[in-house]
Amino acid sequence: MPASAFPLPDAQSTIMPVGSEHASPPFSATPPPPPPESFAPSQPSPYYTPYAPGQGQGSMPASSSYVPTPPSATAPAPSFARPQKDSSKGVLGQIGCGVLLVILLILGLCGGASYVGYRWITSQASGTNTDTGSTTGSNGSNTQDGTPTSSHVITKQINQTITYSGVDITIQNVQQASSFSDDNSSGSNGVVRINVKENNTAANGGSFAYSDTVRLILPDKSSVAPSNTLKYTSPQAQTTQANWWDFQVPTSVSVDQLTLQLGKSTEAQMQVPLTGKADVSQYQAKTIHPNAKTQYDGLNWTITTATKSWSASGQQAAQGMRYVVVTLLVDNPSSRDFNAYYGDYVRLKSGSSTSAPTSDSTLPLGFSAGSTGKTGSLIFIMPDSSSSFTLIFEGNANTTPPISQATIDFQIA
Repeated sequence: MPASAFPLPDAQSTIMPVGSEHASPPFSATPPPPPPESFAPSQPSPYYTPYAPGQGQGSMPASSSYVPTPPSATAPAPSFARPQKDSSKGVLGQIGCGVLLVILLILGLCGGASYVGYRWITSQASGTNTDTGSTTGSNGSNTQDGTPTSSHVITKQINQTITYSGVDITIQNVQQASSFSDDNSSGSNGVVRINVKENNTAANGGSFAYSDTVRLILPDKSSVAPSNTLKYTSPQAQTTQANWWDFQVPTSVSVDQLTLQLGKSTEAQMQVPLTGKADVSQYQAKTIHPNAKTQYDGLNWTITTATKSWSASGQQAAQGMRYVVVTLLVDNPSSRDFNAYYGDYVRLKSGSSTSAPTSDSTLPLGFSAGSTGKTGSLIFIMPDSSSSFTLIFEGNANTTPPISQATIDFQIA
């Protein structure tokens, strides 16, 4: 046969021994690369799996005992079998971090703006809470100088004035709450606070303690003394002060059912129902201007004013009694001086009661000859039922010449 009929094998042809019954599997100089998905990302397979009988070209018999030599453990895996680094992750990671920071910054700014807005709205709401002058409720306590600091407060406006012991006391309002934070003596059942303004118009007279003189009358007619006060005593003469008085009263008791009482048990007591509509005219001083005249011991005496009141010279009248204050204008047209103590020659009479002037009277003790326009007041204590009075200048038959009695009548309804 010609040589050309048998082509020469190339460098990669398979050489098989002739006549061998157990041929070795074919080998090639460069094994074909396996598909990429057959390799795990970590380590290549240590052994090649032998071909099964009848599986394509170059298969070996099933009886073959050949096992290929495993690849070296240190041999590097082919480039297609190596885990590939995803370069897109780095870029996307950087972009993702930037986006996340921007989102967090926006959320922070929105949250801060929301908080500032919330604080502004709540501050505006609390700053516009005012008392309308009627019975209202508010979250906050009242103290003087505008410091509301308490639990739920009910406020009732009163705005009525009475005079006790020479002090004009204006009851501004009454507040009721379970407690007041500025009063450590507040109990758990409830507190009634009476806010007042006090003006002592007296020229003299000492102060008094509210624990002795102020009481709150409950619906069952029992009384409660103040548990605490902002000022413990009344203002001194010619001074003014703001004050409040606290009383332990259950919140179940309505303010309208309460009555404020001023005065000790030995004094002319004054009671004011806390309704805001109480008639306090009975406690107001009554003044007349009689301009009634008489002559006594050569002098001219004129009653310019006469006042009936519950108090005088910083003192409250005794129980069942009232003060009557008579102001006199005195002229001495004679040629001699007049000197005498008013308690020795002046009296005030009403019915069967006769009273000498008190030591607080201000009538001068002497009137010089030819003097005119001298004034002074005489203070008397009379029964509260008195309305018709006679001012008596007592005569004296033991002087030379004798002094005749003189009188001036007047009425205070």
